[in-house]
Amino acid sequence: MKKIIYTAFLLLVTVSCDKWFEAEPQGGGQSGAKVFDNEGSFRDYMNGIYTGLRSAELYGSNLTLGGVEFLAQSFNPYAGAGAWAKMDFNDDMALTIAREAYTRLYAAIYQCNDILRLFAEKKDVDFIAGSREMMVAEARGLRAFLHFELLRLYSPACTVDSGASNILWMEGTQPKGVQMTTAQLTDKIISELEAAAAELAKYDPIVTGVGYDDLSLLGTAPIDRVWKLNYYGCLAAEARALMSRGTAEDFGKAYGLLTKIIGEGGYAFVRTVSGTDYEFSAEFIFALPSPETGFCALSEELFNPAPDGKGVTLSARLDIDDLHADDRRRNWFDSDNTMRTKFAPTSKIDKWKTAPAIPVIKIGEVYLMAAEAAAKSEQLPAGIGQFNDFMVQRNSESLKLPDTATQAQLMEALGKQYQYEFLGEGVRYHFCKRLNLTVTAYDGSQITDVGKKAFPIVK
Repeated sequence: MKKIIYTAFLLLVTVSCDKWFEAEPQGGGQSGAKVFDNEGSFRDYMNGIYTGLRSAELYGSNLTLGGVEFLAQSFNPYAGAGAWAKMDFNDDMALTIAREAYTRLYAAIYQCNDILRLFAEKKDVDFIAGSREMMVAEARGLRAFLHFELLRLYSPACTVDSGASNILWMEGTQPKGVQMTTAQLTDKIISELEAAAAELAKYDPIVTGVGYDDLSLLGTAPIDRVWKLNYYGCLAAEARALMSRGTAEDFGKAYGLLTKIIGEGGYAFVRTVSGTDYEFSAEFIFALPSPETGFCALSEELFNPAPDGKGVTLSARLDIDDLHADDRRRNWFDSDNTMRTKFAPTSKIDKWKTAPAIPVIKIGEVYLMAAEAAAKSEQLPAGIGQFNDFMVQRNSESLKLPDTATQAQLMEALGKQYQYEFLGEGVRYHFCKRLNLTVTAYDGSQITDVGKKAFPIVK
């Protein structure tokens, strides 16, 4: 169902901002209310928000391949990155990453609030029926999604310290937020995502199957909704938040959302590398188009041997021989003990040469979360079934669990799959933090109290 389309991103407006309350981008790059007198201006603005998210300070590097992924102990870090990789968040590298991500995430939240303000004020602007409602719900859902990103980066895990009060909920364009505890903010995020999903269920082309027009602006046709926080992306994000809160009831509700994605979303796994890119972009639920060079250049910078690159190699904690010989994820690795192939510059989709996209939520995570959520809501057989279905889809049937497996055995198996499934994507760190796991570092040392770890808020 999904197909990579990049041409429309020539129309995007790049947003530059240092502090969230200074970020006042106007559609089309102009100022004044006249810019927002047609639907295209609102679409330009919405596209500009996503353009900012793919920056190196956020998902284009720091929160994925070039930063947070090192915390998952996937790699032997390059010179100077060792302290960061071992979660010393007082290190200079950590302070820089923390400052940049915090600023950019709140800037994007400002933009969501600003476009919601404009939607409310510009009642006289004509929209194709349903288009306004779709974008309002999407902006509301994206705002909640970004608050959750701040929460899981800059606060301890909810199950470890639900009373921490590190993150402001921002709803409006004035620099006035609401201070909430982690528990309160998680509740707010869940309710906002739930409300956004309810509206998107009625208006999102990925659900209705009907696009709004033929304009070459990403996000208006069913095939293009992968590039925006769509209905199924909202459901998955809500499941993430529910599982972070972590009650049996939360896991049960999350399982319901995740099985809805599996049952209704039409997503399929890549069973062979033939006819697809090595990143398996057909499995994306929500992704960001990479900049022109993007992960290709970053991958080369990281994995090329010094002095041309940084000489990063895979950690000994990751043994690819654990994967079945026919598991297509093995194609990510090369003879130099790197995973450069996954983000190679040449895609195999229609023989196009494109920059690999930035995965944010994938169908693999949905299956793995569903397995855990089922097991932790007194549905262990269903959890084992979801895990085994995942292993079948990955051509690693030999790793299936027996029906008699315990919850502990399932969680151990899930932990191993988080190592492989999300290499370079920054997902495994959040899994380890949510569960407050003790993590074996790339050098064999033990990192404890991972659930208490939080990026510093650097002013």
